[in-house]
Amino acid sequence: MALVVKAVSWDHPDPSRLRASQGQEINPTGLDEAGVIPTAADIAVFLVVYLGSNAVACGGLRHLVDVTEEICMDVAEIKRMFVIPEARGQSYQGQYTGEFLLRALSKEAKERGWLVLKLETGTTMTRARRFYERHGFTECSAFGTYDTSTASVFYRKLIA
Repeated sequence: MALVVKAVSWDHPDPSRLRASQGQEINPTGLDEAGVIPTAADIAVFLVVYLGSNAVACGGLRHLVDVTEEICMDVAEIKRMFVIPEARGQSYQGQYTGEFLLRALSKEAKERGWLVLKLETGTTMTRARRFYERHGFTECSAFGTYDTSTASVFYRKLIA
């Protein structure tokens, strides 16, 4: 079976379910997270990856005009990228779920003329951090509305 990516609304049941699973996995205590919590109003595109009829991954892009860049530019912040545990590291017809989703998000950003991808992740999210680093992301300073929380790590990647 092949992976398929679809753009869906933020409030669609599939991404809502995936985001709830992500929240339980990375923050079971429900404590406040860093930065401004994303909403349907500020997510430009939200993608869901399907394996057959099953939603197995999701991720969105929030548009930022980032003045922390050397040249002020349009930036896409990756939000709520998540792959269900059963699909992590699995190849479906030669496609790995996380890589498939990241390529789709990069393509969406490029089509909008955004030159850089940025993201925030937790210091304890070592698997996610290794994933981003393998795909060309490098650590950067805090951006947007994030503070310099000691529990956050920030990444960027030029995609233009």
